[in-house]
Amino acid sequence: ILCFFCYIRDKKSTKSYNIDIREILSPSVISLCLLPLIAIFGTHLVNFYENNILLMILLLVISVLPALAIFGAFKDKLYPLAVFVIALSLLYHKSLISNHVWGWDINLEYVFSNKVILNGFWDSSLYGSFNGMLAIVMLAPIYSLVCGIDTVWVFQILYPFLFAFLPLTMYVIFRNLLDVRVSFLSSCFFIFTSFFYSTMLQLARQQIAELFLGLALSA
Repeated sequence: ILCFFCYIRDKKSTKSYNIDIREILSPSVISLCLLPLIAIFGTHLVNFYENNILLMILLLVISVLPALAIFGAFKDKLYPLAVFVIALSLLYHKSLISNHVWGWDINLEYVFSNKVILNGFWDSSLYGSFNGMLAIVMLAPIYSLVCGIDTVWVFQILYPFLFAFLPLTMYVIFRNLLDVRVSFLSSCFFIFTSFFYSTMLQLARQQIAELFLGLALSA
């Protein structure tokens, strides 16, 4: 729908946009896009076969990517894609282990989100700061109902996917201030902190809040 409105607004523009299929299907792009799939299959092996070898390989590959970028193994214009897939892979390699939410805050967030779904409405009179967070009592239930999935998977699949855009917004901000490679490495430095791919997975409301902050700063 948004693309349709963009077309209506910009159809008289003299600037044209072309998508090169050869670039999309290039080995570099396909290799980067395989990282989240490896993370998903790796967590499947852990959950059902107690084998983490694929996740160890994933972490090794991700750790090498910044060095490859420095030596020009892939083009600068692929840095945004690399930032996103690295962030998403690290988030999924942690969030998809277990069929249940884990952590402290996220369990309470899960309770309040489910209350909205079970009641069919948001009861604003319920006590607790979690009940005042729209990312918990509105966004999560809407995703759950529209997508037809349990709230557990909203918090373990959809929220990490959205949160993976935060390092990308940071890359956009850094690129306006620093060299493109330094911007890429700065984003990777943020991604590689355990707080990003571990602690933040237990704070669903904060994931959405930080994403909106990043979008506001990069606008």
